Amino acid sequence: MKKMIKGKRLTNKTMRKIKIILFVVVLLLGTFGWITVGYEMGSKKQKIVEVEKIVEVPIDLENPQLIESAIEDAALKYQVNPDVLRLIIKCEGGSVWSINDTRDFGLFQINWQTAREMGVKDLKNLIHPAYSADLAAKLLKTKGLAPWKAVRPCIEKGLIELQK
Repeated sequence: MKKMIKGKRLTNKTMRKIKIILFVVVLLLGTFGWITVGYEMGSKKQKIVEVEKIVEVPIDLENPQLIESAIEDAALKYQVNPDVLRLIIKCEGGSVWSINDTRDFGLFQINWQTAREMGVKDLKNLIHPAYSADLAAKLLKTKGLAPWKAVRPCIEKGLIELQK
């Protein structure tokens, strides 16, 4: 089979020469590219760059182990009885996502105004069990049961039950 370039027929011998020339050109270009770029990629000139990325992992805020751990940590930090914190949750009927008409939020039903007075800047902090338990323990230490006056009888009854 003969091919034509601009009206001239190429012989098999000529086609073979063209293929060899093209092969050599590609080989030389590849070698030149490796020498100028590829060789330096493995040399000491290469810089290692480490990048840190904070990855937020969603957590189950209603996880009983997370809540219990938060209660224990907060009670230890403020030297309050963890049973009182558990009773506040029980008596308030709070869940992580609880919000009522008087603007009480979270497990401990902490009032937004009270939370702001204690330095809380973001409402979402009252939703997180660890932050909420910490704030409840701090309130319990500084103000006693006053922030939970509506459920105080329930809490006191629960404490009497625990002492039996």
